[in-house]
Order: sequence, then structure tokens, then C-alpha cells
Amino acid sequence: MDLSDYCLTMNALSLDYADLMSTFRPPLDLALVGTALLKALADSYEAS
Repeated sequence: MDLSDYCLTMNALSLDYADLMSTFRPPLDLALVGTALLKALADSYEAS
């Protein structure tokens, strides 16, 4: 499983998570935070 597969999988999971959490109205949108962290991780992986 390469990084792009991992990012696609995590993105799909975070979208499902966002749908689930929107029902509960959390104080912090963890799905957005997670997606931003993954993007930063992917960018640093490509840069190295």
C-alpha cells in the first residue's frame, strides 16, 4: 500500500467520520484537522 492509497483511504474515512460527527456537533471538527495533518504529512513525504 503506497502513500497515495493510504491518503485516499484516510480521506474516505475522514469523510465518513465527518458525516457521523455532524450528527453530534463536536466542539472541534477532528476530520478537518486529521485531513490537514495528513496533507502536511504527504507534502513532507514527497519533499524528502
